[in-house]
Amino acid sequence: MNGLSVSQRTTSQWSFEEDLVFLSQAGLDGIGLWRRKLLEVGEDKAFELLSESSLKPLYLDWTGGFTGSQGWSYRQAIEEAQRFIEFASRIRASVVILHSGARGRHTFNHSRRILRDAIKELVPVAKQYGVILALEPVHPKDPEELTYLQTIAETVEFITGANCDNVKFVCDLGHVGLDSAALEQIGNWVSHVCLVQLADLQVMDGHPVRVPLGSGVVPLNRVLTQLIKLGYKGPFDIEMWGPGVSSRQPHELIAQAREFFLRNFRPLLSEPA
Repeated sequence: MNGLSVSQRTTSQWSFEEDLVFLSQAGLDGIGLWRRKLLEVGEDKAFELLSESSLKPLYLDWTGGFTGSQGWSYRQAIEEAQRFIEFASRIRASVVILHSGARGRHTFNHSRRILRDAIKELVPVAKQYGVILALEPVHPKDPEELTYLQTIAETVEFITGANCDNVKFVCDLGHVGLDSAALEQIGNWVSHVCLVQLADLQVMDGHPVRVPLGSGVVPLNRVLTQLIKLGYKGPFDIEMWGPGVSSRQPHELIAQAREFFLRNFRPLLSEPA
C-alpha cells in the first residue's frame, strides 16, 4: 500500500519529538528515521515516542560502514546492523538501509566481497525479524562517501547476485534522478525497489543539488507514473536537504512537496490495478 512519509533528514532543524508532532499535523502517513537523530535520542526513548505517535515508522537510515571508512571495524558494523534490525522490528519498521562504506584503499573486488559477506551474515537476522535490507546507490559526488554503489545498474547486479528475496534497494531520486539510462529502463528494476525517495535536482557548479519538487530537472511525472503503472506498491518518502533548500522552513518544504505529490499522483494510486 503506497503512503507518503518524510525523512528526518528533511527536518534536520527539528528534534525527534518535534518531527512526530509536526509531521502528524501536516497529514503525513509515516516517518523515515535518520541515524543521527536516532542515536541522539536513544533507542528506548525513540520507541517510547513512536509508540505514542500516529505516524508509522517506515525505515531506519542507515547502518553499515563495513569497509571501515566510518572509523569502526567490520565486526562493530555487523553488531550495530544486527541491533538496528532488531530495533526496526520492535517499532514495526519494515526496512533497514545498509551502506557498505567507501572503497577507501580496498580494491573494487575486495569492497564487493566485504559487502557480500556482510549481507550473508545479516540476511538470516533480517528474515528472523521480518525486515528488508535495502542498499542505496549514492551519487559519486555525494560528500558523505557512504558507499561504493553509485548506480542503479550496479546495485541491481549486486542484489541479483545475492539471490535473497529480502535484499532490495532504495531509489532516491536525489542520487539517481539524473541517471537517464536507468530511468529509461524502470521495468527492468522496479521489482527490486522497496522505497522511493522523492527529490528534484538542479546542477550547480557541476554538482547535483536538491531543490523543491517540480523546480528541478528530474522527470518526476514520467518516472513516478511509470513506477506506479508498473506495479510499485511501496511507500514514497520526501527527502530534501542541502544548499538548494536550506533557506526554506521544513513546514513550507513539506507542505509544498505533499501538495505536489497528491495533485500529480494520488489519482494514479487510486486507479484499479
